[in-house]
Amino acid sequence: MTDDGHMTAATEQLADCLEARGYRTKVIERLTGPVRLTVSNPAAAALTETIIVHAGAFWWPWRDQIGTEADVPRAADIIARVLAISDEMA
Repeated sequence: MTDDGHMTAATEQLADCLEARGYRTKVIERLTGPVRLTVSNPAAAALTETIIVHAGAFWWPWRDQIGTEADVPRAADIIARVLAISDEMA
């Protein structure tokens, strides 16, 4: 398992990748439990998810793995695709 400091760095890197794409992010570090990253699409407030950071990976709240800390850009791609406004919503 990865230490908390390293996962926080990976979480910050993921947040930076998503912010560069126009998403809003907030890292939530708790005294107990995994680090979390809230990601919001500023164009549609309903498009918000909390990403759980645990065991060297990023997870959706429904416990599907998004990706690993070793490939932060790919994880950012997946999150951005899920939180994007579809043509039907525009």
